[in-house]
Amino acid sequence: MIRLGRNLVTAIIGGFMVACTLLIFFVTVNDKTKMDWLGLAFILFAEFIFIGGVVLVDKLARSTFGIMFRSIAYTTLGSYFITSSAIAIIFLTILRDHMRLLIVLQFIVLAITLIIFLVGLSSSNYMQGRNQSVLQSVSKIQTLTNQVTVLKSNVNNKKYATQLEKIYEALRYCDNSSIVTTDDVVSEKLLELEKALIGDYDEKDSNVNDLAESILLLVKKRSLEVNELKAGEI
Repeated sequence: MIRLGRNLVTAIIGGFMVACTLLIFFVTVNDKTKMDWLGLAFILFAEFIFIGGVVLVDKLARSTFGIMFRSIAYTTLGSYFITSSAIAIIFLTILRDHMRLLIVLQFIVLAITLIIFLVGLSSSNYMQGRNQSVLQSVSKIQTLTNQVTVLKSNVNNKKYATQLEKIYEALRYCDNSSIVTTDDVVSEKLLELEKALIGDYDEKDSNVNDLAESILLLVKKRSLEVNELKAGEI
């Protein structure tokens, strides 16, 4: 509902801009030539691109890194509108005998605008995917940390508090900016540790210690994998 209202306001503003442009044109230009109509067409086209682009950006921003995309897109669209209109006005008032040059310049400005817009969209899509990946990674590590917290809070595991604290600290301060294959292995080992802590049997101490050491080594391994992943992205 909010988006619909915002788009409606944008459309009303666009309609007002077009109406003002047409009013100024028909009031100020008496003997209309091909150059006059061409200049008007480019100005109206720039307004259409600007208003339509604003609506399109609002729609595309839902599936991209919105803040970044809106910043790039609005700046690009605004610059195109101002530049295209300025060029048209200059040719309508000063360089009236250079129609072909006007057309060439308008297409150059449009092409540059389109390229910047698409690059901004592509970059925003990448950042959105990267952001989602980071959020998933943070959530996964937080889940593992919570598992260890539960094990630490169990009074029956007081004997193994040192081992559990080491695992907790290792997970808490590890780099959680990326998901790596070792994360699943750590999760499996934590489940094994949870089962090993249940009950009372002869090899319990040895089993718990071995699993704790294994988990700590896996956390170190995932740190190396994250560093390699980041180095590959660079």
